[in-house]
Amino acid sequence: MTVEGLRRETFEEAGIAIEVGQCIDCYWFGAVGDRCHLGLTFVAQYIRGKLILSAEHTNLAWYGVESLPADAPDWVSDLVPRAASLRNRFS
Repeated sequence: MTVEGLRRETFEEAGIAIEVGQCIDCYWFGAVGDRCHLGLTFVAQYIRGKLILSAEHTNLAWYGVESLPADAPDWVSDLVPRAASLRNRFS
């Protein structure tokens, strides 16, 4: 997927415009049939829009770096500080 594809999908699925930054993680979801699933996590800067819930998700919410829910998955808790350390690159 291209950077433009990431922007488009984020707008279509969450209703927000973003500036795409650095890729900070890559992870394997496994295989389904003859297809492999790979996840990529990017740092992004919110530009505009209102967060909306599409049919592809069950929940969306804004959380601050210091206010992640206690039940956040470990991979999220591990990545948020790394992403936050890169936020000055958008200034």
